[in-house]
Amino acid sequence: MAYLDHAATTPVDPEVADAMARVLRDTHGNPSSIYAEGRAARALVDNAREEVAASLGAEPTVRSGKKKTQKVLDISSFHNHVGNTGSTLGY
Repeated sequence: MAYLDHAATTPVDPEVADAMARVLRDTHGNPSSIYAEGRAARALVDNAREEVAASLGAEPTVRSGKKKTQKVLDISSFHNHVGNTGSTLGY
């Protein structure tokens, strides 16, 4: 069982901290732009989404402009699909 209810106190895995530091240090592009640095940043975002989705056995889905209520409903649907594990996912 994965415990996901750490809120703001979640310990950061050293591998994750290293990856985040690399991105913060080496990536300066806006992922929404079309220039080379932006495309590099977009690739990092897309890869991260795919890795997280794969770890959850899901498909990466991005919906812009979604209201928080709809996000909560999506989380509820996720819990109904995988079963009540006692874990929570927050925004």
